[in-house]
Amino acid sequence: MDQNLLEQKQKQMKWVNGDLNTFKLSTGSVRVFLRFTQISPSQLRVEISGEVNIVKMVVQELNFELKQLDCTLSLTDYRKWEECGCMQKVSDKFQRLVSIFCDKATLTVHLHGHMDDVKRAENCIHQSIKELQKCSVVLGTFEHQFLLGCLQSEDYGLVQQTIQDYFEKCGILASLQAVGNTCYLYYPPGCESGSDLVKELLSSKHEPLPQQFYDVVITDLWKSFTDSLTQKQYRYYVKPGTSNSLIIAGLREKIEESKTSALNFLEKNIKVCNTVPCSYRAASFLKILDKEAAKELSHVNWDLTHSNEGGVTVSGTKYDVTKAEAWIHNRVSSYIQPQGWQVRNRGFPDFFRAPENAHLIKQVQDQTNCLVLMDHDGIAIQAQYAMAAAQGTSSSTKMVISGTNVTISSIKADLTQHQCDVIVVPISRNLSLSTQGVAGAIAKKGGK
Repeated sequence: MDQNLLEQKQKQMKWVNGDLNTFKLSTGSVRVFLRFTQISPSQLRVEISGEVNIVKMVVQELNFELKQLDCTLSLTDYRKWEECGCMQKVSDKFQRLVSIFCDKATLTVHLHGHMDDVKRAENCIHQSIKELQKCSVVLGTFEHQFLLGCLQSEDYGLVQQTIQDYFEKCGILASLQAVGNTCYLYYPPGCESGSDLVKELLSSKHEPLPQQFYDVVITDLWKSFTDSLTQKQYRYYVKPGTSNSLIIAGLREKIEESKTSALNFLEKNIKVCNTVPCSYRAASFLKILDKEAAKELSHVNWDLTHSNEGGVTVSGTKYDVTKAEAWIHNRVSSYIQPQGWQVRNRGFPDFFRAPENAHLIKQVQDQTNCLVLMDHDGIAIQAQYAMAAAQGTSSSTKMVISGTNVTISSIKADLTQHQCDVIVVPISRNLSLSTQGVAGAIAKKGGK
């Protein structure tokens, strides 16, 4: 016996529950017992016991032809069927005659029952949808554009659901749908359309845009921002002209929230160009030798500058530039302060300036982590910059310049205890040692 047939018999025949699987059928003073055993997900075995004639009657009654009919609707009609009360109307009318099951995934209404009843139920479904009235929804330009876009896009299903929930809360049976470029409300005859409620729920706001903000909304950054909105309850429109405007349309309760979100984004992404002040040598070391800089500053444009006492210029969005400025400031501050000296032997800078030896400056810098600069007087100035201790520094570095017999060693140690031939020390013109700094330390260690 089909499971759906059992449901129909339970409605039509006066069965009385005995236990979970057993029913009693009362026909006057005679009782018949029926026991059902599940033999498959959709099939039951029926065991009937009682007076022979009554058993025959029940068997004959159970064997009448069961009609199964699938009524498939279009998406618009299925929504009308659910949202305008048609489903409840048909279910109530055929309550004891037809079993009705709705499958929203396939937009199908499954009908089970006697063939005549099923056919009448199908006709009733189509007739109830056909009898619905409709009216267009009159809204402002951008409210209408927003609502039309919502009804045509699954991404804005939350807006549709909010409106339908509000209809249900107010006891209104109506279905809001888009047909072409018009928004319509379908509703039962003699009922309220719900048009005024839609107007209450939607709103729009115009926000003038400064030129720097307008420059952002015409970029891919703005498109990425609007596409990534998780709460699809409003939309942004840009109205160009002598006074550029940002128009926000959506659910009234979300307008202020969306305005704040948009202006914060625009503020962070306007184009700026700032300078991070630092010494030219520190900026040069950052540009030439600091390998982390290229990776950390890849999201902005940056370069050295001589203006305003030197530093690093950074350009990009305000948000990215702010991050880059903070990183550069912290990075340069982490460098060990340079110890620089001038090489008075003019042959040394001339050697490095020779075209065939120009590559050796980079070799020196790469192997010693030192920055070599040539000033405009032809004197080579070497400024030794080291990264912060957290990155690790070598106490001794030796480099042999290829193609020459020159060896350069850089040692970090106590100068007064190092075994060497000569110590070069700053001294005054009258050949007296200073009592401070390196000269003072050497004098103190050597004694009088």
